[in-house]
Amino acid sequence: MPLSPAANHYPMLNPERTKLIQNQELRAIALTLSKITKAEFEKQLDDWYKKHGEWLKER
Repeated sequence: MPLSPAANHYPMLNPERTKLIQNQELRAIALTLSKITKAEFEKQLDDWYKKHGEWLKER
């Protein structure tokens, strides 16, 4: 399946270019934004941060 033209201009839209598991998980959360409530999003984001917060601080 070909990627959308936007994927060529915005690498973060291309899952094939997202190599780090932290980024893949964060992208998965972001893609659910239109389908979940604010509370659900905040919980998912908090869980992600608890799991990857140290990695994020290193960057």
